[in-house]
Amino acid sequence: MDNLKIKMEEERIITIRNLSKQFKNKGIVAKAVDDISLDILKGKIYGFVGHNGSGKTTTIKMILGLIRPSSGEIKVNWEGNVKNYGLGYVPERAVIYDDMYPLEYLIYIGELSGLDKSTSRKNAEDYIKIFGLETAKNKKIKTFSSGMKQKILISQALLHSPSLMILDEPTTALDPVEQKKLLDILGKLSKENGSTIIMSSHHLQELEMIADHVFLFENGKIVLDSDIKDMKKSIKGQIEIKTTNPEKVLNILRKELNIRDIILSGDKIIINDDRLSSSSFKNTIIKKIMDFGEDVLSISSSSKSFYDSVMEKLKK
Repeated sequence: MDNLKIKMEEERIITIRNLSKQFKNKGIVAKAVDDISLDILKGKIYGFVGHNGSGKTTTIKMILGLIRPSSGEIKVNWEGNVKNYGLGYVPERAVIYDDMYPLEYLIYIGELSGLDKSTSRKNAEDYIKIFGLETAKNKKIKTFSSGMKQKILISQALLHSPSLMILDEPTTALDPVEQKKLLDILGKLSKENGSTIIMSSHHLQELEMIADHVFLFENGKIVLDSDIKDMKKSIKGQIEIKTTNPEKVLNILRKELNIRDIILSGDKIIINDDRLSSSSFKNTIIKKIMDFGEDVLSISSSSKSFYDSVMEKLKK
């Protein structure tokens, strides 16, 4: 048991307990983060989701030590084998030495991150190529567009293949192609390097593609703390049926097939049931309707996505 506890502690990179942050403005106290607790485990990708002002960025800044908590505890596991973990950070707003050239700047940042000059140069050149900045190598960063600056910011965080990477809205200024490149890099970093990644984003479809776990922030609180695979498993299939005598059919299906989540909406019967993940159950429904002498006029399938489920939570 003790060995298991030690192993769990080693796997837990960040532990947050009862964390709160208050800001005072003109005598008015506002809670940006309100008594949250969470665990971040090694090698996983975490999504922080929520509206602007929900507490995501404040939480990230407290994890990084950029602002002090009002109360609560943050433990970052820098002990033992984790001592040499590199940190990669992409802030919400770019702060770059923009009077430098991109290659010059990235080499400089690479060396500050502990890389030797040759490795720093190689990695800098690789990311300049990956993000399509070769033609801008001889231009100063201050002449770059916001999207180009964002690519430099992301590149500087990735240079040393960090073991802990924190990204605050990293894809905001990127086009869809560059967004996909970044997600692929993060997925590879987690899978091959065992890196732990925390990424805040408004783009839920992005998080669904790569994240293992999601925290949903609302008014400074965490209102959803869920493994994405578990969340997807809990999403029921849904079908809509148009039939002759819908009220009669609804009662038949409820009684004969023990369907509990079934409603009549206008001339349609709407069914939500875990068993709809199997196509055979849909066939069973159709057969049962016809066995009782009614006709199926139309049937259509739909299911809530991860995006729909999170949006429902945000609206509550």
